[in-house]
Amino acid sequence: MMERDKKISYAAFLVLSFIWGSTWLFIKFSLEELSALQVAYLRNFIAGLIMLSYFIIRGYPIPSFRQFVTIIYISFFLFVLNTGFGILSVKYMPSYIAALAGCLSPVIIYSIESVKEKKKFNPVAAIGFFIAITGIALALFNKEITSYDAHYFIGVGCAFAAVLSWIYGSFMMNNEKQPLNVYYSFSWQLIISSGILFLISLAKGDSPAPLRDISFKTLLSISYLSLVGSAAAFMIYGYLFKKHLLSKVSLYEYLSPLIATLLGIITLNEPYNVKTIVGIVLTIAGLYLLVRIQKKKTFIRSLNH
Repeated sequence: MMERDKKISYAAFLVLSFIWGSTWLFIKFSLEELSALQVAYLRNFIAGLIMLSYFIIRGYPIPSFRQFVTIIYISFFLFVLNTGFGILSVKYMPSYIAALAGCLSPVIIYSIESVKEKKKFNPVAAIGFFIAITGIALALFNKEITSYDAHYFIGVGCAFAAVLSWIYGSFMMNNEKQPLNVYYSFSWQLIISSGILFLISLAKGDSPAPLRDISFKTLLSISYLSLVGSAAAFMIYGYLFKKHLLSKVSLYEYLSPLIATLLGIITLNEPYNVKTIVGIVLTIAGLYLLVRIQKKKTFIRSLNH
């Protein structure tokens, strides 16, 4: 039975890695017809509705007023700013480069925690940090990639904003004084953030596209992002978390960008060169070293997708 559970867990890990690596491809597909804000609020609303329905059916109590205030505050960073900026970045840069920029999140979080907790200097961690940062910089800032779009550097700014908002929201959620089941909290955050993103979209002048005018490809992409990339992926992660395979789940952090890269180059014919490939290899190697030396990981840091 233990061997069977182990095989199921590894299979779940591989599926999770593929799902979150492939979301960048489907974001790119969705942006062909919809604005970044429309993609963001549709994805959050559908995923949140499914997850919230599950918890309500299971009999979870409605959060208290104080918990709702916290949920709204955290959702603004995790699912309004992070999702909004993250999807917008894909509009201006190759999808796999946007995924790679997201790798800054675990690197920065580990650095902050090392200073905050006054961890003893670890040369392996220092090497991993340096290698990862070098790899990300090499992949993001080389001529063939920066010429992808006239507004490429706006995309870079959006990607960094998404990373910073996720990091701040992650620390806020981990320090929550009245913690809920994290996935129950996520479901409310997704619903609330979808409403905020919808209002921002309307204020910006985006008109909701009639369903009949949206192509099957875009509908399929939004469905995949919502049902698979958010709701199902969170549930799979929850299964792995309960099995205490945190060290294995953290492998997602460097396998997912690799999947995003392969899909972006093969499916979308996105540009790449030797510097980009070297940068990706260095980033993955750096993340591997950082993950290896961590004895305890807070699971939320692995969810930035």
